[in-house]
Amino acid sequence: MSKAESIYGLTIEELTERVAALGEPAYRARPLYSWLYAKLAAGPEEMTDLPAALREKLAENFDWSLPEIDRHESSADGTSKYRLRMADGEAVECVAMPSEEGGGASFCISSQAGCALGCEFCMTGGMGLRRDLEAGEIVTEVVLMLREMGRRPAALNILFMGMGEPLLNLDAVGKAIEIFSSAGGLDVALRRIFVSTAGIPEAIKRLYAGERHPRLAISLNAPDQALREKLMPIAKRHPLPELMRTLRALPVGRDMMTIEYVLLAGVNDSPAQAGKLSRLLRGLHAKVNLIPFNPCEGLPYEEPGEKAVEAFLAVLSKAGVRCTVRRSRGRDLSAACGQLAVKR
Repeated sequence: MSKAESIYGLTIEELTERVAALGEPAYRARPLYSWLYAKLAAGPEEMTDLPAALREKLAENFDWSLPEIDRHESSADGTSKYRLRMADGEAVECVAMPSEEGGGASFCISSQAGCALGCEFCMTGGMGLRRDLEAGEIVTEVVLMLREMGRRPAALNILFMGMGEPLLNLDAVGKAIEIFSSAGGLDVALRRIFVSTAGIPEAIKRLYAGERHPRLAISLNAPDQALREKLMPIAKRHPLPELMRTLRALPVGRDMMTIEYVLLAGVNDSPAQAGKLSRLLRGLHAKVNLIPFNPCEGLPYEEPGEKAVEAFLAVLSKAGVRCTVRRSRGRDLSAACGQLAVKR
């Protein structure tokens, strides 16, 4: 018996086709989509304004299951980390971070179970790649966290900054983004969806191929090729000059891309390296997000002191580079940047 199709892996266009294939009016897909994502219904039995016959067909023909919450931890700063167990037993982690004011939230989600890139400062890389997530599995991370919150935040940011390299699973990630941003459902503005990548030029071009695309975050972490190769093995295959040429050729919109730079004490955090970074980024429509290293068991790096962070920031600011320091949340849960990992 074949596996039922996930209701959460369908775009509004595909859902319209499926409803019509069930012998029902195609226009029923719109209220169904609203029940799924705007009202967060747990199943067709809750969709009281849909005909009973359609609800029965939906229950029989689609998989309505969400991942099992294998573990849930809460931080004093309001962050929640979830370990989710997929239908095949594979597990991923995702993080919900309510904003400190205004009723908004940011969800950090995974696109793969594990990661193949092996960045030296990231716990996820130590897992290796176990498998890609399907579009429906990615979508259920957000649906589940919304249900756990019990409300739709006033403003929701979706961050593909969890486990995995999103651009190595671009078809599923692209489909999930389409579902997230569709009107009548979650309706998340594309400027509130961030895709973080270690830098894969051809995939970046694909991401920007259409007129509508999410915001881009580049995990850079070094101002030169030699150090980047040491920290991020992917730089050997996609050298820094190639990556920078790709970024400079992207269409410039109103939203800046983000350059993520993890500060590692004594490795990439000197004022001289800040100067090299400012020159590397000259003329690029981007802002820098400095991320002091979050301690990870077994990794040979340390968090820089506050003075080192301030000195690095001062060099960039003096050079005219727009720059902020990310104060990581959920560190006590190992939920911060670079800390997500699931042991077998």
